[in-house]
Amino acid sequence: MSCQVELLHRGYADQAGHSDFERYCAALALELCPYLAPALEKRLVHFAEYRIHADTVIECQAAITHAGILHAESLRRQRRARPAQMLHCECPLFEIAGPASAHSRRNLFERPHQALVELYTEVGVIPGRFWPGPPRPGPDGSPRPVPPCDLLAIRSSLPGKDARFFQDAPDLHQAFLQASDDGHDVLAPHGLSERQLLSGIGAVGWYEQLQESLRASRAALAAD
Repeated sequence: MSCQVELLHRGYADQAGHSDFERYCAALALELCPYLAPALEKRLVHFAEYRIHADTVIECQAAITHAGILHAESLRRQRRARPAQMLHCECPLFEIAGPASAHSRRNLFERPHQALVELYTEVGVIPGRFWPGPPRPGPDGSPRPVPPCDLLAIRSSLPGKDARFFQDAPDLHQAFLQASDDGHDVLAPHGLSERQLLSGIGAVGWYEQLQESLRASRAALAAD
């Protein structure tokens, strides 16, 4: 097995729309998300472009999860520094290469996304996952803008808007309703730390440990 992860570029999106990603954000702000336009105006949409070359699905999933956790923690730090500002959004963008790239994006992103949801719902952080493909209908039936690349979008959850994402997950719905962020380490209950992740990019052992711990947590909740 082999996995290499390269950070290509980082920055913030603005309303000028110089890149495909910025034009995608501008289209979303215009057609779908009223919170995105002020975030773009205030330069609060941060992004980083990663190239992942992975031989296997699990290596690619670990790399996606790794980036998601780092960006979720960055969002939490920004919120603590500016508690009145809830428009921050962190977007890791991915160029996926190698044998793993032949697999469906749903296969590559489903488990990383679920892990991020289970880790961060309790602290009021919500991730979304998006990839290129046929346009999907928005709430009014019109087609949504199509993302130019595979990406995660990580933002603060909105109590009045995001409850619909937890309709089929009562335990997570309760965590969503009670969400607060006192700065605690969401990885510690799973025997991990952000420092371990920083030194383990490209590895899969920590990811397998996290997935096993999350499975055990779900089983314990189901047994109650």
